Order: sequence, then structure tokens, then C-alpha cells
Amino acid sequence: MSGRTRVSWNSGVQIEVKGAFNIVFDPSSRRQRWSIAFVSHGHTDHTNILKAGGLHKVASLPTICYYESLHGTPSPFVSTCRYGQRLHLHELRVEVLNSGHIPGSCAFLVDDDQSRILYTGDVNVMSSIIQEGFKPAECDILVMESTYAHPVFKFPPKEGVYLDILEWAAKTALSRAIPLLKCHPIGKAQELIALFNKHSNLPVVVDDIVFRTTKSLYKFDLLFFGSNTPEGREILKSGDCVFISSKPPVGSSLLGRPLKKAIATGWAAKYKFKSFDAAFILSSHCDYYGLLDIVEQCSPKHVYTFHGYSKYLAAVLRRRGYRAGSLI
Repeated sequence: MSGRTRVSWNSGVQIEVKGAFNIVFDPSSRRQRWSIAFVSHGHTDHTNILKAGGLHKVASLPTICYYESLHGTPSPFVSTCRYGQRLHLHELRVEVLNSGHIPGSCAFLVDDDQSRILYTGDVNVMSSIIQEGFKPAECDILVMESTYAHPVFKFPPKEGVYLDILEWAAKTALSRAIPLLKCHPIGKAQELIALFNKHSNLPVVVDDIVFRTTKSLYKFDLLFFGSNTPEGREILKSGDCVFISSKPPVGSSLLGRPLKKAIATGWAAKYKFKSFDAAFILSSHCDYYGLLDIVEQCSPKHVYTFHGYSKYLAAVLRRRGYRAGSLI
């Protein structure tokens, strides 16, 4: 922390700079008169501030599209940003980076002429079928999420997980059952749709929420059918498809067809999902080892962690010689 910059937790990650703007990243609610709020990505727990009036907010276009698909038009005073853009805010310069998490997810590099502060947001160094991985940048202060910051979370390469998912779906379809994949409707669902579009002949049917979120991302050339459209219902009746759902499945059949259920999540590295026939370790976050790699490549003087295993990661980093602490 430099003499003129203070990083703290105030409903989100707040950066106070003497003589300049006070800015906040991903606040869950409005608690004070910030100069500007940055929204890193479109997951609902990060976009609450988009409904706040009277506050200038910055987010990528995909983030806003995701928000509108589920919640309607955000409040006024929202500006869009894009990867590589440099914003000038009085004495601050903010560079927008790709965090590698989901489409449109951003990391932000703040420069106040005395220090470089990198806010990762939710971050992933592994590239996916629809998203390039995060490329760490050198900084003085690193503020990073720590959702999976425990050694139990060691994720396999995505290519192998993709192959396992495709093989499971193909075998399930050959057994005359419908393969259902439960996943997050923002980011993960589009990743799975793209996977089946590119590497399988199975048509993709999706539930209503996934249909809305995916349809909002007009820049992606994805082929899918809503389960409540005439085409989607006909495909489901045939049983010759894969069904991608954001909701926990109920029962063992769908429109009269047998159903087998799988879940795609990073939490499968630790937990058993006994109500599913299969679980695939597919995450849009870094695992523990990826987070450590980010710290090493960024070479920060200070590290602040938040979310998940925040205190654990900070303690590990202190043992490794970093000045590190948990914000929450």
C-alpha cells in the first residue's frame, strides 16, 4: 500500500487515492458516495450495483447483456468498457484486462503514478473453448479473489474434462437416455453449448434461463434450442440431444424419456454430488495452484485476498514471504 493509496473492503473492494477518485469494484450494495463503480463480470452476485441510481458504473458489454437478460435494463449512468481500453479518471489511469473467467469478465489495473494496483475479479489462467485465460501483469498491489484457494482444488486440464463430458453424453444418448448437464447459466452454459456445437452431433436444448442468457450474447455463433420452443420440445421428445440446465433436475425422466444427470463445477474436486450420475470438474476460476502462479508472476509488494478461502491463502502467502492479508 503506497502512502497515497488505501485498499479496503466496503461492500466491495474500495480503493481510496488522496487527491483523486475513490473507486470501488464489485460492490454488493451502495454504502457511500463513491466516484465510480466497476463491475467485473455478469454473475448475479457481482452485478447488484447496476441497479443503483445516481452512481457512474462501468462494465463490459457482455456483462450488461447478461444483466439485462435476467433483470431488465440497468439504472442510468452505465458506461461500457472493452479489453485493452485505458480509462483516465483525474489522477488515475485504469486499464481493462481480460480476467479469463467468463465472456466479458474484466480485471482492472489501476495506476496512480506511484503504484500499480491490480484487481483480478474472478480470474482464470486456463483458456476455455470460448475464453482466453488471464495473463498476469506486474503490479505493486495485487487484490485477488480466492474462491478455490485450498490445495484440495487442483483442476485437471480442460481438454481432458471436455473429452470426458463428450464421452459421457455420447454413451448416455446411445443408451436411449437424455444426458442432462447442470451448470451455471452465465459463462459455464455457453462454454458447454460451444463444446457440443464444435465436437458433437448432438443437438443442444437448454432451459429458459440458459436460453435468455445465451441469446443475449449476440456475438457468439452458438446453436441451441429452448426447451419451451416447438423445436426444443420435438428434439427432447426424440431423446436424441443433450439438455443443459441451470436448475437442479427433478425426477429421472423428461417428456417421457429416461434421464441421466451430471453436474459441471469446480466444487466437484472436493464434494460428492450423490444426486447426480456424474460430476465433472469444470471451473471458470483458477484452482489453488493457478492463484499461486498469478501471485508469483505479478511480483507484488502487497497482496490482498477476498472471498472463498481468503484467510487461508493470505496465510500461505505470508509463509512464502509476501506481505499479505485478507480483506474480509
